[in-house]
Amino acid sequence: MVEVQFQSLNLHAGIDEKTIMMFMDDSLEKAEKGEIWLFFDEINTCNYIGLLADLISHRMLNGKLIHPNIRLFSACNPYRLRTKAQSEAGLTNRVKKFEERSNLVYQVKPLPDQILDYVWDYGILKPKDEYRYIQIMVEKELKNLAHPVFAELLFASQNFIRKVEEPYSVSLRDVKRAIKLVIFFYKSLHNRPVNKYGHVYPPPGNPTILIRSYVLALSLCYHSRLYEQDLRRQYRYEMGQILHNHKAFVGENMFSKIIREEQEDYIIRMRCPPNTAYNEALLENVLVMIVCILTKIPLFLIGAPGSSKSLAIRLISSNLRGTDSYDKYFRKLPQIYLIPHQGSSSSTSDGIIKVFDKANRFQETTSTQFPVISVVLLDEVGLAETSPYNPLKVLHSLLEPSYPATGPTVSVIGISNWRLDNSKSSRALLVQRPQFDLDDLVDTAERLLNKRVDGSQRGALRPLAKAYLNYEKHGQSLPNFHGLRDYYALVKRLSLCEMTPKNIQIALARNFGGTENHVKLCELYFGYVLKMFNNHKPWLYKQIPIEQLIASNLDDSDARHLMVIGKSDSIVNLLTYQLRTRDLDPVVILGSQFPDDRDDYYYSVLRRIMMCVETGRPLILTDLEIIYGSLYDLWNQNYIVVGSKDNIKYFTRVALGAYANPMLYVSPNFKCILVMDEKNMAAADPPLLNRFEKQKMSINDTLNNKQKLLVENLGDWTRKMSTLIGVTQLRNKFTQKNLFIGFDKDETLQSLIIDITKNNPEADNDEILEKCKECLIATASSDGVVRAEQSALERDEVDRWKQVYFRKQHHNSLYDYFANQEDALSDPNGHLVIINTFSNINTDVKSCLQELASCQVDKLSIFKTEAQLSNRVKHFWSESTDQMLILQCDLTTVNTGCIKLAKFIIEQFRNEYISKRDQMEREMPTKHACIILHIHRDQESTFTSFNFMCGWKQMTIETLSGSDVPTSGLLDGSLTRIVNSTYPFEKILQQELLWCLSCMKYPSNDKSINHIKILNEKILKYPIFIKCLKKRTFEWIEEKSTSDWQHKIASNKQNLYPYPSFSAALQAHVRILLRKPITQILCALERLSAIKTFFYVSDQTKSKNGNYEKLLKFWEQIYMDNKIVKIDDIPNPKPDGYNMLAGSLLDLEFPFSFYYMKQIDSFKRHYEEEISILQKDDDKIDDETNELCDYVIEDHLKDFKNNLFTSIPQLKNSPLEWDWASELYFNDFVTVIVSKDGETKNKKMLTIILRLLIGTDKVRQPIFLHSYWWRNANEVLALLQLAQMSPIIIKNIEIQGNSIVRGTNLWKF
Repeated sequence: MVEVQFQSLNLHAGIDEKTIMMFMDDSLEKAEKGEIWLFFDEINTCNYIGLLADLISHRMLNGKLIHPNIRLFSACNPYRLRTKAQSEAGLTNRVKKFEERSNLVYQVKPLPDQILDYVWDYGILKPKDEYRYIQIMVEKELKNLAHPVFAELLFASQNFIRKVEEPYSVSLRDVKRAIKLVIFFYKSLHNRPVNKYGHVYPPPGNPTILIRSYVLALSLCYHSRLYEQDLRRQYRYEMGQILHNHKAFVGENMFSKIIREEQEDYIIRMRCPPNTAYNEALLENVLVMIVCILTKIPLFLIGAPGSSKSLAIRLISSNLRGTDSYDKYFRKLPQIYLIPHQGSSSSTSDGIIKVFDKANRFQETTSTQFPVISVVLLDEVGLAETSPYNPLKVLHSLLEPSYPATGPTVSVIGISNWRLDNSKSSRALLVQRPQFDLDDLVDTAERLLNKRVDGSQRGALRPLAKAYLNYEKHGQSLPNFHGLRDYYALVKRLSLCEMTPKNIQIALARNFGGTENHVKLCELYFGYVLKMFNNHKPWLYKQIPIEQLIASNLDDSDARHLMVIGKSDSIVNLLTYQLRTRDLDPVVILGSQFPDDRDDYYYSVLRRIMMCVETGRPLILTDLEIIYGSLYDLWNQNYIVVGSKDNIKYFTRVALGAYANPMLYVSPNFKCILVMDEKNMAAADPPLLNRFEKQKMSINDTLNNKQKLLVENLGDWTRKMSTLIGVTQLRNKFTQKNLFIGFDKDETLQSLIIDITKNNPEADNDEILEKCKECLIATASSDGVVRAEQSALERDEVDRWKQVYFRKQHHNSLYDYFANQEDALSDPNGHLVIINTFSNINTDVKSCLQELASCQVDKLSIFKTEAQLSNRVKHFWSESTDQMLILQCDLTTVNTGCIKLAKFIIEQFRNEYISKRDQMEREMPTKHACIILHIHRDQESTFTSFNFMCGWKQMTIETLSGSDVPTSGLLDGSLTRIVNSTYPFEKILQQELLWCLSCMKYPSNDKSINHIKILNEKILKYPIFIKCLKKRTFEWIEEKSTSDWQHKIASNKQNLYPYPSFSAALQAHVRILLRKPITQILCALERLSAIKTFFYVSDQTKSKNGNYEKLLKFWEQIYMDNKIVKIDDIPNPKPDGYNMLAGSLLDLEFPFSFYYMKQIDSFKRHYEEEISILQKDDDKIDDETNELCDYVIEDHLKDFKNNLFTSIPQLKNSPLEWDWASELYFNDFVTVIVSKDGETKNKKMLTIILRLLIGTDKVRQPIFLHSYWWRNANEVLALLQLAQMSPIIIKNIEIQGNSIVRGTNLWKF
């Protein structure tokens, strides 16, 4: 119309920048020749919206202006939220990751602000306009096949779907598809040869072929997408009304009959496996798939697992073989070549593109003589939508290629368990299978059972189907756990044997197992059916042993593969054991949990699985979620059959990565058991669950009656031992897990009993229990053993096990353990041990072993892939000369799955090593392996260790390097004995001294820092001082400590958990307890400035001065006096808690002189009062001086001294009376005076002044010295100040001081 060049680009999430740039480069070239219009469709679905926004708003491309001849147009999808659930078809509880995004109708990106101004809302097509469009399309495309009724039918169909779903659910794309289908059906029905029974189809007469074509086209485009039978009925009724109005008498029933006849015509022409149930689902799937393949209309088929989707594909691929087909009609059709892509959470866009490329290349081989249609089969396409790589983004352009292509060059079938988002499903024909109703289920059962049921039993099929429906809706705690496949398997199983209650029960147990309360469920939902087959008499449903059910599965060559649910590691052990008793050697593959195990790992595991499938070795798989999706056809037993009846070979398809889907030969002996951890059940894909026969297995199921009794006895013992009498606080509640590290109530005891009974078949019950208890005690924590003293277990037995633990089992250190394992280490196969420890992961294990054995030590956390770990383990077993492999695992940073895998890998290489040694029959060194599990103290109760069936010895060693103070030493005897021997006082003092000193807050200055430094260094160098401290501390301990302190620590988590081991907690308790009296004693001494005095006196004794030894004794005597060095009223210590006065920093020489000064000074008031009384007596006053006479003062002083000695008995006969010692006291007296008031005074000058004033002999009389100071302090200090003001005087006094002291009067001088 406008006559300009036009180019369009369909955008979608899979478009890359390169494609946009190529499109623009091409357009810029064309713009040189003239005006060009560019159209970008769905711009907000692509990831390069910024680039496009720049282009539209600024006409800029990579910073350059585009050609003025270019005109830009674009369309975008609306950002619209769903108003109702997308669809009930298939599984409704789809994967959570996807659910969030599926709230949007179209998955779109928000538009940038810069282009919002250019947006114009086109709105939606008005009904009148749409009807007109439909009429034009019908007339233009159908020409002579057009009839007004068809346009009306299409318009009504569009409205019907909009009403049921949402306004945007259908578009003119659906109309276009319906028109294409009319043409196809019209041609197909005209040329349909008779089938194998000679039936002519379609029958002549009404309805005509044209009406049939209309009905079939509508049924595929609209009827099949309705996911409820009622909606389908309603749709047929409404279409029937319109046809009726146009005199085409096709009512609701005729409508469904036309569909059914067409479906049956195709299925009758096919060769199907025996007992194939021709139910509605299969018929619809087959017809829709064939038609969509032949018309190259993309198809998405949505249905719950078991709705015959895969079976339909299988039938089509084995029957539509072009000229090789069995049926005449099929021979006229092209050969169908399936190119499958297995969708999984690891799918990528690249993989999908490659599949389409491969299909396109194959399609090019078609010719008129040998026509071929290649079909891309996107199996489990819904799973691909959960992939983090968003692989389905490329489908947009593959399903709807750009101009000039009118549609995809190959056929596309997508099979999913849930509906995809609208932008994908609108580009394909959509079939949504309704849930099976009762009639479908009965019909299926009848066909599967074939001729094996008589009339009376046929009547029981309805109750069976009803029971299943009821169970499926209301009986499942985990939705979609059981589904249609289980129902089919149940019916197939019943078809193989007589329908007796016993057989029905086994069939139910096998196909509806896997749940906790299976017996109850079956009684509740299937009880009535069992009753019917038991001539209406009640049938008691008994639990069938799990081993019998597993054996039944393994014996049944047609059985589905088995999924065993429980605790994965123990089940793997049990299954391996069970299979070995049947002379089967299973291959066990544990999934890797290592962070970097992706593509290479995926291929290597698939290769191993494929080898087992081909050779028929039984497989046990666990934790391989990334692999399961690739083997859906194998799980489905969706086999391609090749060869004659006598030599049938089965092949299946494997999705090997994104690109390859090789065919794999399946050995008739192949059996697979998939072990699923019960913790992961909720996250498991329902399609995976549905494909397996499921059983729930626990270790308890494998116990015989004798073992059950032993487990009960042992359980009672562990409960008693871990139950503390009289502990009520919840936070201090201890369980078996706190006593036995790694204890698991479901497995530990059971596995232990199984292991011990297996290895000691001759032993009686008591012997077995004794051995079990010993193994459990080996895993105990030392605090748990101590706590047990107050447990419900008899004290004698606790003491016996305590002896075993501390004296016999060697829990002190790694060295202690290995040095005492002569028996185990001499075993030619080597020793396997798992050690639980509270030590830090960075403990140097080699140094712990002290060269006891050469070892290869690795930390599990350094390995990022299974291959790295395997290579390292392989190095140890095949190349290294080391005797021991040690693997350290920190449970806080390493996934438990990795530890289990590491253990498994070590075992595999060890077995290879042993078998190689046995084969070669030559001496090879014995090698041992040890896994160390580093547990954090407060996580002991959440950690679950390996069970005892794993073949490794288990041991708890709290500290690998061992403690200088063994735990056992801290448990025997009183606290005094422990501090005297096991954990010496001297050591505690060394560890705690600095903390004790930090509790004293001195004035903030350099002198204080220096003082603390001196104390910290010197205290530890004076054994006599330490002995004194120890003596007083022990007195305090005797008075304050309790006898069961160890038990109190073991029973209090706050005392226990901050420390890496019980020994450390006990030591900390002793240290914290002892540092209290030590700090209080040091504080009391410091406040009396007595510590430095001790150092001074002690140093003097070393100079062989005997007098000082007496003085030291005096110091000790006073120190031991609780009234002088008083600690009871000193508060509990805490850092900076004790304020120390500057007086504490004095360097005094006489023991406790500061105390004595204070004591004597306290009598100053008495002295002054007595003097003032004497002064009132005039006879005693000197007339000249008007002061008391000298003799009066001297007499009074004698009396005062006697009274003072009576009040302070320590002064009597004390060194104060000794001349040389009182000299020290005089020096201290001056030191104290000088330090008062914070002023710096000249100590030397004051000493000389006092000597001059009092006389040298008098200064050695402490009481006189004090009394003189009380009377004359102010005058003396004034003199000192005067002297200090004249430096020359100071100098002269200092020079001539001695002569002055000899008798010259100071005033004269």
